[in-house]
Amino acid sequence: MATATNVYVLTEKPPTLGRIDGKRAGDQIQEFLRELAKYVRLHVREGVQIPHLKQLMEQEDVEMLRIVLTGLFEEDERALHPDDYRILESAEEDEPDDAEAVASRRRAARAAQRGEIIPLSAPLSAAEGTAEGEVSEARAAAAPPRASKKAQAQKRIDDRRKAFEQTLFSEESILSGLRLLYGPQNLQQADEVLKKIKMDKKGPHYRTPQPAIEYATQFDQALLWIQDINLPEKAIINQFIKGIQPVDLARELELHEYKEYKLLKNQFARIYFQNYRDFIKLGAIGAFELNESDGQKKNTS
Repeated sequence: MATATNVYVLTEKPPTLGRIDGKRAGDQIQEFLRELAKYVRLHVREGVQIPHLKQLMEQEDVEMLRIVLTGLFEEDERALHPDDYRILESAEEDEPDDAEAVASRRRAARAAQRGEIIPLSAPLSAAEGTAEGEVSEARAAAAPPRASKKAQAQKRIDDRRKAFEQTLFSEESILSGLRLLYGPQNLQQADEVLKKIKMDKKGPHYRTPQPAIEYATQFDQALLWIQDINLPEKAIINQFIKGIQPVDLARELELHEYKEYKLLKNQFARIYFQNYRDFIKLGAIGAFELNESDGQKKNTS
């Protein structure tokens, strides 16, 4: 009799942010996001369920984000939609449109087309060309009664608040909140974030493309962290070049005087990978051996 065998695949646990330390919060969050990005790249193709960002954070930090983001929403809500709040706070009577008001507006619109001016408040009369049937038609058009202006304003406010609450803990909202609370607040702080991203001086250089890939990836992640600060392109290019190893490659790229970061990054990758391929070719023909302990080339000629 055949027995069924259950096979369990154990996967690496995803990184967690832990309790955010106020003193080094920015560095802590960036390190977490880098590790999370690595985890996603390794496991997303394996069909592993990637946890939601909220699940990788401490509950106290999630609650802090909720309070801050809700406060910002309420502040922006009133600033962007003052008319709705003005209607709600008005002490005036707020009745829905009746049939006579509807007919009056229609009459004024037709008069405007003829070049006449008739106030909307003017009474309906046969002398002004308003037939009895028009009022009846207007009454039919006005039924069922429309909600009052206050009710309409309240509904718009409620709809916007509901939409906000539905996206409150989306990944985009969480990251936005983390940047707001712990990210750079000015150009100098944003520049310092990029300054910390560097390639290892010790190398080995060109032995593998991994150093170039990791550097470009980490630099792009740092740019996402400072995206709310409008750091000049020149400053971004300057810090990217400063972090490149070996120094000869950095100097070569600097002399090109690139004006766009994307062009600089593409050229960096192209040159680095070309040197890596040349390194492999030379090793294949026995031009040198590698000393595994220090990664240095050992000439065999």
